[in-house]
Amino acid sequence: MIVDGAGRDTDELEDIGWPIWTRAFTPHRTHTMFSGRKEELSINVPIQCGGVPVNPGDFIVADLMGVTDVPLARAEEIVAQAGEQAEREERTRKWVAKGKTIEDLLAEFGRI
Repeated sequence: MIVDGAGRDTDELEDIGWPIWTRAFTPHRTHTMFSGRKEELSINVPIQCGGVPVNPGDFIVADLMGVTDVPLARAEEIVAQAGEQAEREERTRKWVAKGKTIEDLLAEFGRI
């Protein structure tokens, strides 16, 4: 669950295996069905989250570093680019493990 706002009890949600990302944490109560606040709920419609357009079918990738949207129309291209970046990072890790520097890597390959 990705919340473009504050959340509470996120530690308890994580304890039960419910993945959640929020902008902030708050001890205050949140909106419930008993709060009297009524808003329309829509499913599979374009939204904005954190100022980023998100469309039905997009891939959402989230980890401890953050959350990103991968538009369905660009998914193949972005996955290929991510794979290339992962290969570069692995090559760098191997060089560093051998005692090489980033400068050595740049001299060998011209870029990281």
